Amino acid sequence: MGFPTHLLVANPAAQSGRNAERIDLALQMLAARGFETEFLPTQPKGQTVASVTAALRAKPLQVVIAMGGDGTLREVAQALYESERMSDVPIGMLPAGTANNHGRSFGLETSNKALERNIQIIADGIETRLDLGRIRAESGLLPKVFIDSIGFGIGARVISQREIERRRYPEGSFLQRIYRDKRVYSVATFQELWFAQEKHEFGVTMQTDGVEKSHPRLTELLIKGTRVYAGSWVIDRSSKHDDGLFEVVAYTNNRHWVLKGLVDLVGRDVLDRGLDAGGLDLPKAWRIGNLGLFFHKPEGSSWPDIQVDGEWFAGVEQLEIEVLPRVLRLIVPG
Repeated sequence: MGFPTHLLVANPAAQSGRNAERIDLALQMLAARGFETEFLPTQPKGQTVASVTAALRAKPLQVVIAMGGDGTLREVAQALYESERMSDVPIGMLPAGTANNHGRSFGLETSNKALERNIQIIADGIETRLDLGRIRAESGLLPKVFIDSIGFGIGARVISQREIERRRYPEGSFLQRIYRDKRVYSVATFQELWFAQEKHEFGVTMQTDGVEKSHPRLTELLIKGTRVYAGSWVIDRSSKHDDGLFEVVAYTNNRHWVLKGLVDLVGRDVLDRGLDAGGLDLPKAWRIGNLGLFFHKPEGSSWPDIQVDGEWFAGVEQLEIEVLPRVLRLIVPG
């Protein structure tokens, strides 16, 4: 037996351990298509990146497969970035989890029934190029890169509250099995919106290409690399994943931010017609290739919470974002 051609990165403990069966099935399907695949379990506290990086440096891998949510995909992307193998090793996607913005942006489903189709897409090997976001900050706790989004404000606080809600009931209990995924996300969103908006407002000065924009009061600042956000909402339908530009949207109040949640309830087209008829002017996206962010906050409050590809991080005073155009190879449906 020679070196593996494929590396499957996944969390066998996800979904109360049920993901282990899905991993075994994926490995069987890959083997049936003639791929020698090594399994690498995800690790806590960011150690997955180091493990995948080591595997990429030690073995002539041809494909790395991220099985999980946007966070798993980001860890694989960062490992490719750190191992300097972005140009010769593509990423395959086996989406799983709640939002899966990245997979849905490329038309991939997350159900168990979709697993065989997603495996076949990897086997077909049709590729596109993907822009990568690079983060520079004084804090060493933030990831170096992101593939889907980075956000500041209420979206990050919802993610933090979601993790609290996930631990509300004992692991493996009946209530824990039914209180999960979108139910947990919905409760976390409601809890954050219940608090006074003013408590978490912040200001920001943004600099890009010699242009400066300032917003004295925001509840959310969102920077997007791919189209889908929160599982179904598209902030800019003309956005592209390989144009060297990310979309930026600044939300001045919670009402604007929460409207994205209506997409799941009434449908995107119905929502658009209703907004047009009601004369509600939602903030527009603008595009950047690089962006400097300088945050302002009321005295005694914290810097705005940060989410990077669906994972919460503590806020920082300033950071810089740079788009690395078309540096990742991504396997997508034909």
